[in-house]
Amino acid sequence: MNNNVIKTLRWKLFGFTLGFVALLMLAIFFSICFASYRSNEQEIEQSLEWALELTPLRNHKSPGVPTYTLIYDAWDESYTLFGDERNVLIDKVQLIELAEQAKIDQREKKDDLIYEKHETRRGYITGFVETEMLSEQLHTLIFQCVQSFIFILLLFGTASWFASRWILKPVWIAWEKQKQFVSDASHELKTPLTILKADTQSLLEQEPNNEIFLSLYEETNRMQRLIFRLLELARLESNPKEEKERFDFSSLCQKMAVSIFLCKLFS
Repeated sequence: MNNNVIKTLRWKLFGFTLGFVALLMLAIFFSICFASYRSNEQEIEQSLEWALELTPLRNHKSPGVPTYTLIYDAWDESYTLFGDERNVLIDKVQLIELAEQAKIDQREKKDDLIYEKHETRRGYITGFVETEMLSEQLHTLIFQCVQSFIFILLLFGTASWFASRWILKPVWIAWEKQKQFVSDASHELKTPLTILKADTQSLLEQEPNNEIFLSLYEETNRMQRLIFRLLELARLESNPKEEKERFDFSSLCQKMAVSIFLCKLFS
């Protein structure tokens, strides 16, 4: 473990928590918007039913959106329009044109108008529902949900970033203590190993063919290399690159045999 590993762990923790909250908020906001959309569809359906039948709704309330009814009497070729007082700018000529072009018992839509035409004994009746108000309400709700999503995400992201630092603080402290211990232990072992290597080298100069002295010298060099690597690990901020080396199995067996012989000799 090193500083980069801790930073990576912090980023993963931050990304996981932020992603989980983002998915949760998306699910909530999507449910709210979808429920509003379904409510609008139900309101349009009831309003159109009222416009076509000119009867009170089940809840005995007038439609919540502007609604119009156009009745055509083929006997005297007259048009009668029952309009919603909330929209005084309704164009009767436009409604007549839409009603004439509409197909019987088929719901159609043009701009913000949804209309349906039914045949009667003396002509036809067409119901119109103006959906501009519902569309604006839905668009406003979606915009507010997007704003809330961004604000909550930024707020929670900031809190999550500082919380991840607080959560990983014990790991950072443990890593620093471990690195300090490795550094101190390596420094403490350098001096005796240097002395042991010098003494072994001196004995080896006197008896260069002595396998025992040669094995001691090689083992001392190996331990010194290990200590140097420990010191490098304590200083480095990232993991060192692994290097592939050839492995001499026969040499290892010979060294192990000499080590066993030394242990039996001095035991």
